[in-house]
Amino acid sequence: MKRQIILPTIGTLGDLHPFIAVGLALKEHGYDPVLAVSDSHVARVEAAGLTAKSIMPSFEAIAQMLGLQSLGDAGKLMENQHFIIREVVMKVLEESTAALDAMSGEAVAIVGSIFALAGPIVAEKRGLPFVPAILQPMALFSAIDPPMRQGMCTIAKTHNGRLARRWNRLVFTVVRLEMRRRYAAPIDRVRRLHGLPNLTATPVLEPESARELRLGLYSPRFAPLCADHPSNVVLTGFPGFDASSDAAHADAELRAFLAAGPPPLVFTLGSFAEYTPGDFYRESRAVAQALGKRAVLLTGTDSMTSSPGVLVRGYMPHSAIFPHAAAIIHHGGIGTTGQALRAGKPQLVVPHMGDQRDNGARVRRLGLGLTLDARHYSAERAAAVLRTVLADPAYGQAAADFAAQMAGEGGAAAAAEAVVAMLARRGTHAEQRAVSVAA
Repeated sequence: MKRQIILPTIGTLGDLHPFIAVGLALKEHGYDPVLAVSDSHVARVEAAGLTAKSIMPSFEAIAQMLGLQSLGDAGKLMENQHFIIREVVMKVLEESTAALDAMSGEAVAIVGSIFALAGPIVAEKRGLPFVPAILQPMALFSAIDPPMRQGMCTIAKTHNGRLARRWNRLVFTVVRLEMRRRYAAPIDRVRRLHGLPNLTATPVLEPESARELRLGLYSPRFAPLCADHPSNVVLTGFPGFDASSDAAHADAELRAFLAAGPPPLVFTLGSFAEYTPGDFYRESRAVAQALGKRAVLLTGTDSMTSSPGVLVRGYMPHSAIFPHAAAIIHHGGIGTTGQALRAGKPQLVVPHMGDQRDNGARVRRLGLGLTLDARHYSAERAAAVLRTVLADPAYGQAAADFAAQMAGEGGAAAAAEAVVAMLARRGTHAEQRAVSVAA
């Protein structure tokens, strides 16, 4: 009996870790999960105990393909998601789809990121169920709970009233038409190479073959389902995976630092924004000084050094340091946001791109912290906002309460159970059809 499930995902660690978590949960059910990832992530997946195969070039190869001297020159990627999709995702789609197709011969399902565009193509070609795994709440467009992001200023901000909802639906129609204008042609070209007709659904936002199940890999407490969301969406909770924290536990300097004083401020830009941090870490060091607080800076590189009261690390599993924080200052990527929510600490979200503004707005609405746009981030402004967060115990209490409510969600297990149940239904239906034909 075939038991292989392919999980394609592209992007940063925030895009990778949820799929590792779901893969490990599927393995517990006796399935053979195979993660289809970037060259840069194969070793990380294998270290977690799963099989990985490459469908995307490494980040370094992509930088070279774009004519960048290094990943540190990727500022234009940060500023323009259309550039990422057009110049990276679309440029490698043919090769990515061929690689995914080659590894899917024994698969019973494909459970993939909506940005891994090869997933629905291969699933449709092979007659497999495609289950989109949606990491960002804003990717499920809702006129009732509209996304907050740069470039969508025409969205009606209120959730109340039919007029606002009608207006938002009109805006979403325009967005869908623009997505088709930009991306349908290159996707259709690859689809034809695999014997498929042109798209009828909206590229990226509405995978063609996502008919049976969609997974929202985030907490329903963070972003509940709305009446206008697709009826086949299951919100699972955030899948709980972080890279091994053994190194953090073995870090004697870190242990001594945490024991030597009150909880520090923790500053991070995740695993992509770190390549173009600008003055974020220099200003963050000054924020800690202005507030008289200790700090941990997770810089992603070794370009800075520790100083009295400030510990610098290139990378550290968030689950190893966030629970020790007085507050967490981060870019608002969904992976980092989920870890901060789980840690139960107040946040200052500093959005740079994509879904980060929307995630930050949700943190603010829930009373778990405040936001400060990356363009306005300075020691003076950040210190002023953090004074508000740290001085008001309501933020800390709300964050602790929210974490306690999330604690029992088990996102990875819930996602795996939903996929297994879907496959069981398909098997039952297939058996019923076979009996009917035989009769």
